[in-house]
Amino acid sequence: MQYIYIAILWLVSVFLLYRVTNFKKMNTTQSIYFSVHVNACIVFAILCYSIALLVTSEKMALLVYGLFNIACYGFAYTFLHYARVYARYEKFPGIIRLIYGILALYFIGAFIVNIKTERIFSVILSEDAFGNTYYMIGHMSATMVLYNIMFYAALGGSVAIFLIRGFTIAKIYRKKYTNLAFLVIFAGFTDIFSDFLGVCFDFSLLIYAFVSLLIYYYSFEFVPRGLLKQLITYIMKYNDKGYIFYDMFGRCQYRNKKAEEFYQVAGGGAKRESALKKWLNGKNMQDIEETSWERIMEIDGVVRTYITTFRQLYDDKSNYLGSFFILEDVTEERAAYYDEWYQATHDELTGIYNREYFLEQAYKAVCEHPKEEYCILCSDVHDFKLINDLFGVEKGNEVLLACANVIRGAAKKGDVYGRIGSDRFAVCMPSSHFSDEKLERCRVALASLTVNENLADKFYFGIYENVGTDIPISVVCDRTIMAINKIKGNMQQHLVYYDEQYRKQVRYEQQMITDFNNSLRERNFHLYLLPYVNVDGEVNGAEALVRWFHPIKGLMMPQDFVPIFENTGIISRLDLYVWELACKQLRRWKQLGFEDLFISINISAKDFFYINVYETLTNMVEQHDINPNNLHLEITEIAVVQDFDNMLGILKKFREYGFRIYMDDFGNGYSSLNVLKDLPLDVIKIDMGFIQKSTKSEKSKKILNMIVSLSNKLGIDVIAEGVETSYQMEYINEIGCHTYQGYQFSKPISIQNFENRYFVKAYE
Repeated sequence: MQYIYIAILWLVSVFLLYRVTNFKKMNTTQSIYFSVHVNACIVFAILCYSIALLVTSEKMALLVYGLFNIACYGFAYTFLHYARVYARYEKFPGIIRLIYGILALYFIGAFIVNIKTERIFSVILSEDAFGNTYYMIGHMSATMVLYNIMFYAALGGSVAIFLIRGFTIAKIYRKKYTNLAFLVIFAGFTDIFSDFLGVCFDFSLLIYAFVSLLIYYYSFEFVPRGLLKQLITYIMKYNDKGYIFYDMFGRCQYRNKKAEEFYQVAGGGAKRESALKKWLNGKNMQDIEETSWERIMEIDGVVRTYITTFRQLYDDKSNYLGSFFILEDVTEERAAYYDEWYQATHDELTGIYNREYFLEQAYKAVCEHPKEEYCILCSDVHDFKLINDLFGVEKGNEVLLACANVIRGAAKKGDVYGRIGSDRFAVCMPSSHFSDEKLERCRVALASLTVNENLADKFYFGIYENVGTDIPISVVCDRTIMAINKIKGNMQQHLVYYDEQYRKQVRYEQQMITDFNNSLRERNFHLYLLPYVNVDGEVNGAEALVRWFHPIKGLMMPQDFVPIFENTGIISRLDLYVWELACKQLRRWKQLGFEDLFISINISAKDFFYINVYETLTNMVEQHDINPNNLHLEITEIAVVQDFDNMLGILKKFREYGFRIYMDDFGNGYSSLNVLKDLPLDVIKIDMGFIQKSTKSEKSKKILNMIVSLSNKLGIDVIAEGVETSYQMEYINEIGCHTYQGYQFSKPISIQNFENRYFVKAYE
C-alpha cells in the first residue's frame, strides 16, 4: 500500500512539473508567477512526503518531514497570493506579509533544530496493512499548533477570497472561483480528519495537487458552460442585421428580433412563409445557389432599402445542415453613400454635375453610342467677375443658377450637362438635339431670368461637332472655350463653331508660341519707344513698346501677337523681357547723365497670375541701380477690376517704393469714379478712341472735360494718347490736359532713333 501511494504521488508530481513548464512559456503575469510557485511548492511537498515514507533512519525522517512542513507552509502562503491576484484583489495588507515572513524564518530554524531535539514534533515507526514500515509524525508541540493555525489561516483566506469573488461576479463565471474554494475546503477537512482519525497516509496531498491542476485549467482552458451560446445569442438578438436559420428540411429554427421586425414590415408570418415559398418556386433550399438581392419598400412614407443574403451550411464532411438568411437595412448607409457621391460629383451651388463628373459621364455617353454623332456645347459669361463687383456675389450666383436652370429645362434624355468652371457650363448631347433656334431661345430665357436685361448680351456659346473618343472631352471643352474667347465683346455674335478654320487658327497660334520661344532666346524682340510730349514740345520720357522681328514674317506689330500671348499666358515672359530692356536703358541714360528721363512699362492683367510683379520689379530696380521714380508702371482698368482689393494693396506698395502709377486706356473699359477715388494713381491715360469721339460729339466733350477737371483737382495728371491732329491737341490742351502721345508728334521708334532725335547731346 505504501509503495502504491508513493507511485501515485510521483506520477502526480511529474504531471504538475509538466504544467509548471507550460506556465512559464505562456507569459510572466503575476497570476502565472504565483501559479508556478503554488505548483512548485506542492511538488516539493509530495517529493518530501514520498521520501519520508521510504527512509529507515529516524533522523532522516525528521529532516524530510521538516522540509515537507516548510513546503506545505509555502504552498498555503503562495496559494493565498495566487487567490488575491486571480480574484483581482490587488491590495494585500503588508502586516500579513510581514507576519508570514517572520514565522517562515522561525519555522525553518525550528525544524532544523528539531532534528536533534525533537521538541517541535517527533516521528514514530508505523506499519501499513501489508506489513511495510514507515515513519510518521508523532506528538506535536505548540510551535506545530501555531504552524497549523497559520497554514489553515492562509487556506481559509484563499477560500474567503474565492467565495467573495464567486458570489459577486456574473453567475456564468462563478464556477471558476467556487470550485477552487470548495476543493480547498475539502482538502483541509481531509487533512484534519486524517490527523484526527490517525489515517496511515496524508491523502489531502492528492487533493491539494488536484487544486494545483485546477489553477491551470481555470486560468487558461476553462470556458463557462453556455458562455459562447449566450454571447452568440446576445449578438444575434441585438445585431443590426436580421438572421433566419432553416434546418435541412426547410423548417425555421431561429430568427432574431431584427428579422422579425423586417418580416413584420413585409407582412407577418403567413405572408413571410408565402413569400419564401414563392421565392423558392418549388425548389429545395439545398439546390439554390448562394446569392443576394435588394428589395426596396415604402414604410410609413419612407422608402427603405433592404439587402437579403442567402447562404448554405455544411459540416466538416460537406454534409448539408441547413441554410440561413441575413437581412440588412442599408437605407442610411445608402443615403450616406449617396450624399458623399453627390457632393463629389455635383456642383454645390447649381446642383448639376461638376467638371470632373461631367467629363466622365460625357465620355461614357460617347463611348456607349458609337454610331451616334455627339457635340459639345459650352457657355461663358463675359466679364463675370465684373458682374459680381457691380451687383454683388449673391446676384452673381443668381446668374449662375439661372444658367443651370435653363440648361436643365432644355436638356433632353441622354444629354449630359455640368458646370465646368466658375461661370462656364457645358452640355454633351446627340447632334440631333441641337439647333441654333433652340440655343437662341435659351439665351432669351437667360435674359429674362438674370439680374439685368443688358446682361443677355454677355452670354456666349461655343459648339464642337463630331465629338469622338480620340480627343479627351476636357480638351474638347478647352478648345470650345478658346473659340468663345475669340468672339467675346462682339455684341453681334454670340455663337461660334470650333471648325476647320478655327483649327487652323489654333495651329497658327501654336506655331506662334513655338516661334516666340525661339525668338526670345535669339533676342528677336526689340524695344521701341513712344515719346511723351508736353505742351511746350519737350520730351522727358517715353512708353516702352515691343516689336517682333520675326525671322520669316519680318517685322510684326504687337496687335499681331500680343493677344495670342495673353490668351496662352506667355505674355508675362515677354513682359519680363521688355521690363529688363527698359531697366537697362534707364541705367544707360543714367550713366550718360540723363537721370530725369523716365520710361513707362505696360503690365498685363495676366502678369499678376503668373509672377510676383512687385518683387520682380523691385529686384530689377535694385539690380540695375536705377531710381524707381524713373520707371513708370502702366496698368489697365481690367487688371484692377478683376481683383480690386488685392490690386489696391499692390498699387499702394508700388507707390510707397517710389514708382509712379498710370491707369492705361481710361475710358475704354468700365471706368468709374471709384477708380479715381480709391486707387493711388499718379496719371490716367485717356484712351485714344475716347479722344477721337470727344472731338466729334458734344456729350463726349463734356464727359472728357469733366474727367480732366476732376483728375486735376484730385492731383492726378492726365495724358492723352492717340493724338493725331493739331485740332485734337489744341482741344485737350484747352481743357487742362498738357501731356500727349500720338502720331501728331511721333510714332513708336527705335532707341537709337529716339536718342538721335531728342538727345543729340548724348553723343557729343
